[in-house]
Amino acid sequence: LTSATTRKAKAVKAGLLDSAVASASFTVTSGVVPKSATAPQTPSPLTLDGQLSEPAWALAPPVAFSDPRSPPKSENTATVRLLWDATALYVGYTVTDTQLEATGQGLAQDDGAELYLDGAHNQSVTMDADDSHLMTNLQNQSSLAGVTVKTVTTPTGYTQELALPWSVLKTPPSAGKVLGLLLALNDRDNGVGVQFDWQNLISLGSYAQPQYWGTLTLGGPL
Repeated sequence: LTSATTRKAKAVKAGLLDSAVASASFTVTSGVVPKSATAPQTPSPLTLDGQLSEPAWALAPPVAFSDPRSPPKSENTATVRLLWDATALYVGYTVTDTQLEATGQGLAQDDGAELYLDGAHNQSVTMDADDSHLMTNLQNQSSLAGVTVKTVTTPTGYTQELALPWSVLKTPPSAGKVLGLLLALNDRDNGVGVQFDWQNLISLGSYAQPQYWGTLTLGGPL
């Protein structure tokens, strides 16, 4: 929600009959401004190696974000690009990180990507059956079965290439389709993990709130 979002509610006054239900509107302010991303349709299959070297990746619009808190708890930055075809949604992370760490004992506490998708884009208050949550780490581990993760370390951090099959996301793809999307990053330094996201939704205490997520539009062919 944004500060301009208005929700309708019914206020029932004690002692009144059902026919005397009064309607009222109120404004809910979250301080979170939803963002948007576009995933073009890739014209040819991608080689999942973590390199992000196919020409399609360079043509996909970038989404860049860093820790918006002041002072930031993480100095990392992330640039994310998205693509899709009939088989999967592809997500490429390019991360600056001077200290790479992953133990595999808890993905939320390792260096790696995190994202949420709302296949129906119904913006529910809590996550439901059409929502998906994915965490990864530098060891190519995934919290969501069926997802492929490939990571390559670089002089400034790492790149990570993800393939999320539509069968796993439980929604069919089509050009123009809009999904809910939350992009986040996990950063581990000296054994301590911190998280941040592209909308500062973490300021509300939980990512698992689809009503506040941004949007992903599946674009046409490159």
